Amino acid sequence: MSTATNQEKPGELEILSQEDILTPAGIVRVLRVNNPKLIEDDDVAKYGMALMNAIREREVSEDEKPHSYVLCFAGVDSFSTAAMGKIIRAHRHLYDSKRQLVLLDIRPEIYEVFAITKLNRIFEIKDSLEGYLAQLGGRVQKPSL
Repeated sequence: MSTATNQEKPGELEILSQEDILTPAGIVRVLRVNNPKLIEDDDVAKYGMALMNAIREREVSEDEKPHSYVLCFAGVDSFSTAAMGKIIRAHRHLYDSKRQLVLLDIRPEIYEVFAITKLNRIFEIKDSLEGYLAQLGGRVQKPSL
């Protein structure tokens, strides 16, 4: 299942998209950042709002809540410290609700910022979605009817 997490004007690029994947450990919500540069204040604000909207828990049963959230940076070339602050805020929110935030596909130049600031010790950072899903026991295939 793939859905948009923010309201955009026609013709504007969606800043964050999501997909829920079922694993033996539970639901993993994959959030893909679709903006290569999260530097401008307006883009960072949209990104932060979309990120928080995607992770806020709705009125659902415990089984329907995602086990973890994966933030995929495959298309991101650069981002500001304000964008980093949005990730930290999301991490705190999820940590408080006993959920996990995993970061994926981070370019080496961006990873260096995480290492310098020692945020790589706080966040779980993985190379690929498939590797992370394998760690959780893989995808659960839905039976075909």
